[in-house]
Amino acid sequence: MACTFDVKFRAIQETTFHDSQMYTVGAQFLAMPIMAWVDLTWAKNANPYGGAENGTGFTNTRSVGSNQWYYRTNVNIGYYF
Repeated sequence: MACTFDVKFRAIQETTFHDSQMYTVGAQFLAMPIMAWVDLTWAKNANPYGGAENGTGFTNTRSVGSNQWYYRTNVNIGYYF
């Protein structure tokens, strides 16, 4: 059984979108049985860093936080036994 659907879409204009930029730096520390790692990520026009609110991953000039830098830190600590 097969079915055919007509799909209508409009072309995306590249002039309304900005390039995404994302940088991450981190380090891992071992003192077994404890392990920890830390990283810092900063991004501009990247989802979820000031990007689209609808989950598409696309950002444009009207997105909230568009063309602004945002950062996030991540700290993980684990105990291995």
